[in-house]
Amino acid sequence: APPAPFRPAIVNVASTAGLSAMPGFSPYCASKHAVLGLTRTAAVEYAGRIRINAVCPGTTRTPMVERFERRWPEWQRRTNEGYPVGRVGEAE
Repeated sequence: APPAPFRPAIVNVASTAGLSAMPGFSPYCASKHAVLGLTRTAAVEYAGRIRINAVCPGTTRTPMVERFERRWPEWQRRTNEGYPVGRVGEAE
């Protein structure tokens, strides 16, 4: 069979913070909501020509996440329990 034709794709990286609210992290949440809005709009505008999606990865340990854990340790514990591995991701 001949190879499938090339179809361009764009994948934007957002965050679960773009799907909800995180008190005390307004700039971060606003930027992630913006990524999702841009992705949705571009996907409609370029439908049939370019496939456009966003991924919302789970939490990855960063200085921002460590500040969040100190401020809301119970929330972070419950969130971690919802992950299949029971913890946040680690950057490698």
